[in-house]
Amino acid sequence: MNTNDDVIQLALQGHGVGRLLSYQVAPYIADGRIKTVPKSYEPPEIPIHLVHKEGRTVSANVRDFVDFAAERIKSNILLV
Repeated sequence: MNTNDDVIQLALQGHGVGRLLSYQVAPYIADGRIKTVPKSYEPPEIPIHLVHKEGRTVSANVRDFVDFAAERIKSNILLV
């Protein structure tokens, strides 16, 4: 597939198995529209890193985005 949105839509329609990051499908798993595969079939976890230049020269917009993204990713991580 070309986009994760396409994979999600096909999974929602019952057309197979997709490999997506937990934060991308968290709402669908939470409401039961998408199921996870048994733990023994899951591939190793993929870490997500937010990398940016720190210091006095970093813009407030970059700092705000990093803070927002980090909190959003942490809040959507599923521990199934």
